[in-house]
Amino acid sequence: MMRDADAQFQRYEASLHEINTAIVEFVRGIGPIKVFATDDKGYQRFHNRSREFARFYLDWVQSTVRAPALLLVLTSRGFALAVSGLGATLLIVYGGLDPIALIPALLLSANIAGPVE
Repeated sequence: MMRDADAQFQRYEASLHEINTAIVEFVRGIGPIKVFATDDKGYQRFHNRSREFARFYLDWVQSTVRAPALLLVLTSRGFALAVSGLGATLLIVYGGLDPIALIPALLLSANIAGPVE
């Protein structure tokens, strides 16, 4: 969430540093691995770090994407048209509002929501 953004960003920087270190170790170890046929610890370390980073980054993005997505839906023209159309229709049916009032309600709500998108 956004309330712990500083801590998450520090964790992100630390994760990037770890994966960069693993990449450097892996690349530097490619020559000795080919020459001496040693085990692939460098590759395994890189593989593990990249999986940890991917898991952390995916969790972080998923925790922050819900609020902006909801805000995007609530400020869309379609949502504004649906709410104002439903409200005006209910007022026409149950409140005795003149049906011609539905037109300005829809036009106004679409034009208000448009610049917000």
